[in-house]
Amino acid sequence: MATAAIQESVWVNVRIQLPNANPDAVEISKLWKQEVQWDSDTACIVKFLNGSPFAETEFHVPAQGSVCSGSALPVAKVCKKPGCTVITHDGHYKYTITDITGKVLADPQVVIKP
Repeated sequence: MATAAIQESVWVNVRIQLPNANPDAVEISKLWKQEVQWDSDTACIVKFLNGSPFAETEFHVPAQGSVCSGSALPVAKVCKKPGCTVITHDGHYKYTITDITGKVLADPQVVIKP
């Protein structure tokens, strides 16, 4: 299970708790230049398979550590629909969380808002 919480106006924190990682969708603001910060007690990999809103498509989260995504790219699409959870809409980016062996543990999404 994982939780998401806004920290200041820059990072949106996603806590990955293995082996049952199941974070909810997380929204970040392109205008506020928010970033996703993934934290985990166990080493894991966050990977965007069908396009990433960030400069990188893969993030390696160290055990007892964290990694930040950086701001959304200028070309990243934005979801302008309030409360939208449809992953096929613009601005929704699905990613996987895997353990270091490659086993997929979760497939949440990042939603880019204006």
